[in-house]
Amino acid sequence: MDDTNYFAVGFKSYDITRTSGTAGEWYDWSRKSITRISFTGKDMEWISSIMREASKAKGNTVRRWKKKDDFTEIYCARNFNKYGRYISLINVRGWSGIAEKIGRFIHSYKRVGNLETHRLVDSNIPYVDMLKSSKWTNKGRKDMPEKIIKRGGRICINRDANIQSEVLKKSLVGEFMTSKGEAPTLTEVRGWASSLWKKVHGLNIYDMGEGFFLFEFASKVTAEQVVEGDWVWRNLPVKMQWWSPTVCASAGGDRTNAIWIRVVGLPLHFWEHHTFKAIGDFCRGWIETEEETQLRNHLKWARIKIKGNGSDVPKEVTIDDGAFLYTMQVWTEAPARVTVGENNI
Repeated sequence: MDDTNYFAVGFKSYDITRTSGTAGEWYDWSRKSITRISFTGKDMEWISSIMREASKAKGNTVRRWKKKDDFTEIYCARNFNKYGRYISLINVRGWSGIAEKIGRFIHSYKRVGNLETHRLVDSNIPYVDMLKSSKWTNKGRKDMPEKIIKRGGRICINRDANIQSEVLKKSLVGEFMTSKGEAPTLTEVRGWASSLWKKVHGLNIYDMGEGFFLFEFASKVTAEQVVEGDWVWRNLPVKMQWWSPTVCASAGGDRTNAIWIRVVGLPLHFWEHHTFKAIGDFCRGWIETEEETQLRNHLKWARIKIKGNGSDVPKEVTIDDGAFLYTMQVWTEAPARVTVGENNI
């Protein structure tokens, strides 16, 4: 079945395109690909019923309909003017999306006179060394170790955060979340992206954890077009932003209420609820156990949600069953905490 339907009303032509994804079917209603409005499958069924109802009315009468759910409001009106009768459709998705686009526009800037030049061949670089180079390497850096100093329990690396690799310059970070607070899988996000951006080639997607995904585009122009759009995952907005060194980190003073931990190598005879709860309470307070852990869908680690931000979670937990002592590592899934460096104060 064709996913695009073309039709004409008067002297104007329109098209409706169906896009299928994990969030269901969506329909983009546009006129010559200039103006576009998106509806869900249920919205399109409602609009069709309204059009059939409006066509039954005789004469120049005015009628209005409204459909509202948790995410959108649709207004439909049957009206008339000196040219004849017409139907208008308005799809309202709230002001948050518009506010974010205005914010991105205010804080964005264009670099003038600093266009990048690309060289296909450099006679000073041997072909073998070029094959060994990584696409993630920052442009302009020489193949030498950076100055690394250990100071006061810290590792100091002399690197300018503003110098980005060619990959990161054309990469966006998308923040996904469902109504239940669950993050999608990498496979689901890849399917979602392929159904929306069918003409985008060379797209690579990486899972960064906690609902963040890195989108590496083949060109920066494509990334600029995507970051200005409004995107939806399971009826919730997806926040797209340019990559930055602190994009997935939390502020140093931010106090997260809960985090996930992983207890690696938990023996199978301890794999039960009261053990999970005891470990969570030992690590500052049990909240819940992951469903995948309870169902034993994997046995590599037990994933438990605990209270706090993870700064004081013990590195190991030991269980004594009277005959043996079992010591296991505890991994925290807390994001990196970022504070201002001493040189910038």
